[in-house]
Amino acid sequence: MTGTWHRFIPLQKALPPMRSRYSNQTARVSAVLLMLMLAHFVAIGPVIGAAPDIAPSGNSVQMGQDWYMVIDRAGILDEVQERSAINDAYRLNLYGIPTQVVTEPVALNQGQADARANELRITNGIESSFGANDGLLVYASVDPYDQTNIVMSISGGGRTLPRNGLNTDALNDIRDQIVTDQLAQGHPARAIVYSLREIIYLEQYVPPPAPVLHGWKADVNRAIDVLAPLVSLAGTGWLIRRRSRSEGNQAASTRDILTFGVAALVLVVLAVQTRSAPAVFAAAWLGTVAAWQATLLDRGRDCDRTVVTTPRPPGSRLTAMSRKTIET
Repeated sequence: MTGTWHRFIPLQKALPPMRSRYSNQTARVSAVLLMLMLAHFVAIGPVIGAAPDIAPSGNSVQMGQDWYMVIDRAGILDEVQERSAINDAYRLNLYGIPTQVVTEPVALNQGQADARANELRITNGIESSFGANDGLLVYASVDPYDQTNIVMSISGGGRTLPRNGLNTDALNDIRDQIVTDQLAQGHPARAIVYSLREIIYLEQYVPPPAPVLHGWKADVNRAIDVLAPLVSLAGTGWLIRRRSRSEGNQAASTRDILTFGVAALVLVVLAVQTRSAPAVFAAAWLGTVAAWQATLLDRGRDCDRTVVTTPRPPGSRLTAMSRKTIET
């Protein structure tokens, strides 16, 4: 026992003085609180005042909007319909048309709904940049005492339209046809979603209308619609009649075919420049008749050709074995 006691004496002298249980618990609690504070700041720090750090794809457009895509205060959209409206508004925003959908539980007539839609578009700042005035807002007012009394309005900024096939007339058609029809059937959510889809289709897949003709093109357009069919019919009759009367005079027929072929090319150019559909068909018909007459004329020349051949004398053709024998 004495030897064992003496072996433990140096070990006890080397140990530090023991602290109380209260001091150990205080140190542990302080360390845990410090770790929780550090974790809180690490998690919250990147979020405060910054958007989520998401790497954009190659075809995406960075959005600068600071509003909600859909505000359904009236509660007429279910979860799926609201998600669809959010996605469509998001797509329009990426295409360069800032868009928002707002519904409110208030009874308004059409004039009041139009004014409210314009007011919300301006106050909510639905535009690509301050003062751009190029946004779009789809608004619906729902009577809280009569859920069937729903009035919709689509408000566009002064610089929103035109965008390809989406112009003022197209937007009026959406209001008069899609919105009116769906509201009459009692489907306000469909009226919102279908309107957004039609706006996307017109903006993305419908080309802009052709510009109005001015100057000499407008004057020629009115004249060529009548003159081109007359020239085509006269040229067709002349070529057919000339073909039957001057069978031996191929030079005259060639001259006539070239003349009306050039006339068909001129009509094509004028028809394209003046956007005349009758002139296009007339020029195509005249060019087809001229090509047909040129083919007949070429066949006639082939029949008049004389092919002279000289027969080979008998035994003039040598076989390969005979040629080899001669060479050796």
